[in-house]
Amino acid sequence: MHRLTTAATLVTVAVALAGCGGKSTGDKQQSATPLSCLEDAGLSNAETLGKVGDYDVWRANATDPVFFSVDITLYPTAAKARSVVKAADLVIGATAGRYAVIGPSSSTNDGGVVEAVASCLRGGTTAPKSRSSASSKTVTAKKTHAELIAAARARAKAWAKAQAAARARAKARAKAAAAAYAAANRWHQGYDLYSDSVAYKWLSPGSVTCAEYTLYSCWKIEVVARDGCSYLEVDSNEMKGGAIVGQLLANQANVPPDTRVIFELDADAANISEASAPTITCN
Repeated sequence: MHRLTTAATLVTVAVALAGCGGKSTGDKQQSATPLSCLEDAGLSNAETLGKVGDYDVWRANATDPVFFSVDITLYPTAAKARSVVKAADLVIGATAGRYAVIGPSSSTNDGGVVEAVASCLRGGTTAPKSRSSASSKTVTAKKTHAELIAAARARAKAWAKAQAAARARAKARAKAAAAAYAAANRWHQGYDLYSDSVAYKWLSPGSVTCAEYTLYSCWKIEVVARDGCSYLEVDSNEMKGGAIVGQLLANQANVPPDTRVIFELDADAANISEASAPTITCN
């Protein structure tokens, strides 16, 4: 009788211990929630909005480096969540089962926050194979999530650094291009372009001194050819009262590249004060 009582007592104690152990293991198992995932991602003002239309919605805000909101919406099916994210192609979105996580516009650098929230929700809703593995898996998921947040922030910093470097390179290229353009066009600075390789300017009448043999008046025109000319000729017309009253012509052979040539065009009649636009030939 004593042995039977002892056996029964042992069975009772074993059952009690088994029940206590199962409860303790169950208490340790925890699932990620939308609010906890928003907070774990470093977002502020996480709140439950409740029913928005037909679906439950949670929201939080990011303030650094720019302000934007992240919404979590619970849909009836995972397929519905995926279709919503796919349709919202102008914003950053991700899914986690029946959850759809929607962030800022695609042009905004969210620092990986949207994907971090979705990753947290995926880890929190994974069904454990056993109680012991559930506890281990929860700890592993949280550690991976923390590492994901750190990696996302590192990527954001790297992205910002790369963008700054790209802007610096673009600025340097623009500066170099401007310098190259200025150097390539320095040969005709202060002149009117006649063509891609010839430029000219009329000299001011007050600075012009005509040759001694000039009978009336004269004009002087300065011409420069970027690549030089084996033969350079300038033609113009003497104008009076809108009519052509004479021809002006001058020429020069063997003109080296980028060399200024000053031509004197002598009037053939008195009181001629106007010359037409020149025709320049460079062969």
